[in-house]
Amino acid sequence: MSVSKATGTHIVKKLSAAFICIWLLLGVTFSAFFLAKEYDHHCHMDDCPICQTMAVCESFVNELGSVILTAAVAFACLVLTILLIKQSFEILCAPTPVSCKVRLNN
Repeated sequence: MSVSKATGTHIVKKLSAAFICIWLLLGVTFSAFFLAKEYDHHCHMDDCPICQTMAVCESFVNELGSVILTAAVAFACLVLTILLIKQSFEILCAPTPVSCKVRLNN
């Protein structure tokens, strides 16, 4: 019974993470669309709500952009490390007669 309970919590965590990722992606997308739409905005007031919203959207896109860049670099380092370990493992574990299943008779 504990296995199904653990699996249920695992599925809930995965769904929660997917939900958060989708919301972040939508937030970045709509922020970028808003910035593109209001690019030619000419402000005539001191406390313009459009300028304030543009500042919030710009900071949101910039912050997530730096996070995505950091994640991409970390992922590239991880892949490179895995490839190097795999290649060194192949070099260190050269085929031997035993691994090739050669019968060694006297």
